[in-house]
Amino acid sequence: MLRLPTLVLLSAALIAVGGLNAQVAGRLSGSVVDQTGASIPGATVNVLVQGGKEPVLSGVTNDAGLFSFIAVRPDTYDVAVECKGFNKSVVRQVKISPIQETGLPVIKLEVQSSTSSVEVSADPQ
Repeated sequence: MLRLPTLVLLSAALIAVGGLNAQVAGRLSGSVVDQTGASIPGATVNVLVQGGKEPVLSGVTNDAGLFSFIAVRPDTYDVAVECKGFNKSVVRQVKISPIQETGLPVIKLEVQSSTSSVEVSADPQ
C-alpha cells in the first residue's frame, strides 16, 4: 500500500517538471516580403545560434509570407531568410525571451541581380 502514494507523488513531480519546461520557451514570428511589399511564400527561414553555421530551427513561409517558431529556447540568434531569385537576408542578434513572443520587423528580400559572363577564345590561324 505504501507504493501507491509514492508512485502518485513521483508521477505528479514528472508532470510538473514537464510543464515548467514548456513555460520557459519563447516564440519567434515574422513575415517576408519583396521590394514592392508583396509576400514571399516558400522562403526558407533558418534560426542559427550566433556565429553558427547549422540552423537549430528551420521552416518555410506560408502563402501569406508568414513564419512562426514555437518552443524556441531563450538565447540570442541570427535569422537567415533566403528564396530562389532573391538575395539572402540575415537579421542578427535576435533575443528570444522566455514565455514571450518575439515578433521581427518585416524582412524585405531584394531581387537577385543576374550576372553572366561570356568567354570567347579562338585559336590563332
